[in-house]
Amino acid sequence: IKGRGHVLLATARMAAAAVWLAVAGPPADCFIVDQVAAAMPVLRLLTGAPVVFYCHFPDQLCDPNRAAIGGRRAGTAVVGKGL
Repeated sequence: IKGRGHVLLATARMAAAAVWLAVAGPPADCFIVDQVAAAMPVLRLLTGAPVVFYCHFPDQLCDPNRAAIGGRRAGTAVVGKGL
């Protein structure tokens, strides 16, 4: 929409994909979500299955000073309690 609304539309697409997956997709024991977290509450609400949000930010690899400042590398997984 004239170069605007990328985040809003990505969130809406991911939520719609999560609804489709929960309603028409194959049954799953667990879901892994990357980049757009909008699917997490939808999947939890509709399926009751555990959801893992994998925090992968490849743009962090473009900054050579990031490792020196934070001491962590991109691709670190964050797993919430209760899984």
